Amino acid sequence: RGRGERRHLLPIPQARMDSSSECMIFFSLICVLLAASVQHMLPSPPVTAVGIDLGTTFSCIATFNDGEVEVVVNAEGSTITPSVLFVPED
Repeated sequence: RGRGERRHLLPIPQARMDSSSECMIFFSLICVLLAASVQHMLPSPPVTAVGIDLGTTFSCIATFNDGEVEVVVNAEGSTITPSVLFVPED
């Protein structure tokens, strides 16, 4: 096509909405906005995670619970445990 040449497009029929459709769309929008505002008012669930550092010499375990980090102590009261592996001979 050359420059300045117009393409002839068919007119798009306009969809007409009746008042019940408009009310349904308005009601749906209000419900979505209400649900979004209620969701922001609810407390978020607590965040909990466990981290394990398996080192070649020592290992360590810590938990993250509600924004606080706590290092787990072993039976001897230390926060680090020697990394050992026991292999029985049989």
